[in-house]
Amino acid sequence: MVLLDACLFALFGFLSLLFLSSSFNNQATFKQSDVDVLFPTPISPKLVMLFRMVRDSFFSFLLPLIMLGVLWRPAGPSLALIFKNLPNPASANYIFRVGPIAYFLMAIGLTAFSYGLGLFLNRPTGAMDRVRKISGWAFTAAFALFGVWVYTQFQKGATVETFVSITQNTPLRIVLLPGWAAASLTSAPLSGNLVAGLLSLGTLVLVIFGGIGLAMSQTGWFYEQTALRVETTRKARDVQTRGDIYAAYAARAQAGSFKTRRSKWLNRLRPRRTWGLIWKEAVLAVRTGSMTFIFLGLFAIGIGSVAGMVAKDARNAPSFLPVLFLSLIAFFVSANLSQIGFLETLRRVDLLKPLPFPPWKTVLAEVLGKALIGLLPLLLGVAPILIMAPTAWVNTLGAFITALSLMVLLCSVNFLMIVMFPDIDDPTQRGFRGLMSLLGLIIFLAPSGLLFAFLIYMEVPGIIAAFPVLVMNLGLGAVAAYFAGQLYAGFNPSE
Repeated sequence: MVLLDACLFALFGFLSLLFLSSSFNNQATFKQSDVDVLFPTPISPKLVMLFRMVRDSFFSFLLPLIMLGVLWRPAGPSLALIFKNLPNPASANYIFRVGPIAYFLMAIGLTAFSYGLGLFLNRPTGAMDRVRKISGWAFTAAFALFGVWVYTQFQKGATVETFVSITQNTPLRIVLLPGWAAASLTSAPLSGNLVAGLLSLGTLVLVIFGGIGLAMSQTGWFYEQTALRVETTRKARDVQTRGDIYAAYAARAQAGSFKTRRSKWLNRLRPRRTWGLIWKEAVLAVRTGSMTFIFLGLFAIGIGSVAGMVAKDARNAPSFLPVLFLSLIAFFVSANLSQIGFLETLRRVDLLKPLPFPPWKTVLAEVLGKALIGLLPLLLGVAPILIMAPTAWVNTLGAFITALSLMVLLCSVNFLMIVMFPDIDDPTQRGFRGLMSLLGLIIFLAPSGLLFAFLIYMEVPGIIAAFPVLVMNLGLGAVAAYFAGQLYAGFNPSE
C-alpha cells in the first residue's frame, strides 16, 4: 500500500507541477472574432472566464477519460491480483473510477489558479514585468534544486525504498498539495480510510474555490490582456507569413520583451568594401539571432555527439562518416539562416543597390556572411567528435572543410531560388519555390557529391579528398551567386 501511495503521489504531483508551470502566462486563448464580437456584449467577463476554465479543464480530462475507457475492463482483473494483499482487495477496480474524478477536480482547481495567477503576473505594467521574470526564474531554480535533491537521494541507493522516502517528504507534499489530495482520494477506497478520502475531497474543493476566487478577482484585466495577446499574435502571424524576421524583432523590442546585444570587439571593427557587407551580417546576427543560434548550437552538439559515439565505438569507422554528420549540420544551419536573412536582403534592395558593387558581389557577400555566421554551429558540431574520438581528427578536419564549403554552396542556391520566386505572399510562388529549391539543390550538389564518392571509392584520405570538393563547391557557389546577382539586379519589390 505504501508503494501504491508513492506511485499515485508521483503521478498526480507531476501533473500538478505541469499545471503550475503554465501559470506564468495568460491562459486565455481567443480569436480576433471573439474580441470584436464577444467582448462588446453585455455578458459578464466572469461568466466568460468561468466557461473557458471549465472547457479547458474538460479538454485536459479527455486523455485520462480515453485511457479509462480502454483500460478499465482489461486491467481490472490484473489489478485485483496485484492488490490482493491490500486491506480491501475487492475495491481495486475503484481506482479507475475515483482516479479520474480526483484528476478532474484537481484540473479544475489548478486551471482556475493558473488563470488567476497568469492574469496577475501579466498585467501590462513595468513592475509586474519584473515580478513575472523573478517568479519565472525562481520557479526554474526551485525545479533545478529539486532535481539535484532527487539525484543526491538516488545516489545513496537507487532502490524502491528511496523512491518511497522521496514521495513521503512532507515539505514536498505540502508544495504539491493538490497532487497529494488527489492521490489520497484515489487510494482511499483501497485503504478503506474514509476520513482520509473525505479530507482529500474537501482539500480539492477548497483548491477549486480558492482558484476560482483568485481568477474572479483578476477579471478587471481579463479583456484587456486577452485583446493585447490576440493583437500580438495576429501581428506575429502576419510577420511570419511575410517572412519579415526583423519586423518581428522590432515589434518585440517595442513591447519591451527583447533587448539588443552588442559585441564591443565586433563593433570596433571598421571593414572596407565587400568585407563591410559581411561584417554587417555578423552584427545583425549578434544583435537579433540569439535564440536561433542557441537552437542551432544545441542541434549541432547533438549531431556531433552521435557522430562521436559512432566513431568511438567502430574500430574501423569509414573516413566519410564525419562528413555525413557535419553535412547534415551544414544543411540544417544554412536552411535556417537563408530563410531568416535572404528575404530581408530583398527588402533592403533600395539600400544595397546604390552601393558601388556589382550585383553578383553583393549577393556573394550576403552568402559569405551567412556562411560565416554558420561557422559557429559547425564548430560546436566538430567539438564532440574530437573529444569522443580524438584519433579521428584528420578525417574530422577534412569533414569540417567539406561541410563549410557545402554551407557556402547551399546558401548560394537558396538565395538563387528566393530571388527567382521572391513573392512570399503568393502561395503559388511559395509552393513552386519549394519544388525548385529541391531541384536546384540536386543539380548543384550532384557534381561535388559524385566527386567525393569517387575519391572515397579510390580510397583517397578524407583530408585530401576535402580540397577538390572545396574547390568545386566554392566554384559552383560562385556560379549560383552570379546568376542570383543578375536576377537581383533587375529585381523591383514594387512589381
